[in-house]
Order: sequence, then C-alpha cells, then structure tokens
Amino acid sequence: MNKLWIESQERDAYLDLFHRARLPQLVLAGSPEEADIVLGDPPDIAPVLNNFPALAWLQSTFAGVDALVTTPRRDYLLTNVRGIFGPLMAEYVMGCLINHFRHLPQYRQQQGSATWKQLPYQGLAGKHLMLVGAGSIGRHVGKVAGMFGLLVTAVTRSGSPVEGIADCIPISKMETVLPDADIIVSTLAGNT
Repeated sequence: MNKLWIESQERDAYLDLFHRARLPQLVLAGSPEEADIVLGDPPDIAPVLNNFPALAWLQSTFAGVDALVTTPRRDYLLTNVRGIFGPLMAEYVMGCLINHFRHLPQYRQQQGSATWKQLPYQGLAGKHLMLVGAGSIGRHVGKVAGMFGLLVTAVTRSGSPVEGIADCIPISKMETVLPDADIIVSTLAGNT
C-alpha cells in the first residue's frame, strides 16, 4: 500500500479530489517520514525534500520543476504535469492583450464615473507577437494568437520548425527581429 503526502497551496482541493477518487491502494500518510509518494508544488516541497526518507515518486503540481531539479537529491522519480496549461495560458495571454489594446481598464474607470471618452481602437490582427519558447504551452499560445490574426514568430534554441507556427528563428537571431515585435510573450520554464 502506497502512502501519499500532499504539500501544496491547494492542499484542500487535492484532498477533496483524493477522497472522491477512492483509490484502494493509496492512503494518506500520517507524516512526511512515512510517505513514499508526494504530490507537491515545487517551491513548497524543495526546501523540505529531505523530510521524506521513503520517497519513491514525486508528482509536481506544476509544469516547471526548476526548484526540484536544482536540489542534490536524485533518488526518486520526478514527474510533472504537461499538456494542461497551454489552453489556460493562451486564454490568459489573449485576455491581457485584449484588455490592453481595447483599453478595457480605462473604459471601466469611465463607466464608474459615468463619463464617456472614446479611445483609439486597436485590434490584434496584424500585430507581431514574438513568442520566446515553443514548448507545449508556447505552441498553444502561438496557435491561438494566430487565430486572432497576430503574426507569430517563435524563438527557440535551434529555430527548427514548430507545428502550427509559420515563422521560427533561433535564439541567436532574436535581437534582429526584436525591434519588429509589438508584443513579446515568454513561455520559458521558470528561471530559464
């Protein structure tokens, strides 16, 4: 029987999911010392990693695991979540861009004071978005940005083609296209 410890800012939500899942071969550990599986937020678990002597598997709640791979401990399986953050980040990026270019904060402020002053409209179509990093999150952001009519340039280590993004350049040439970018979005992991 495996024993799970949850070390996360969202502990209560994960506990609720755990109890609803009814996993017969998995129980909650009473202490870090007895846990062989940990579900954790990397910044929270990294400083206390050595409190888990029986640790066999650590499932990160983040895509980025920088805080964990920089620790000296390597005697456990480390896995992360992939493929779920692309849609969320694409929504976030597009929401921020629409908010900015459509002047939504200014209109909200005007609405609060019962005034109206039209601001110059700027659409997204035709603007140049430089996407630094084209992993699963970056590819999704680039795809959605393209649907909004943005011209997307992906900057990657090699400049190799990226599915769904027409223009890809190596990082060594980033400075040459930087002046042409209207928007820069970094989807690089953590402190990279």
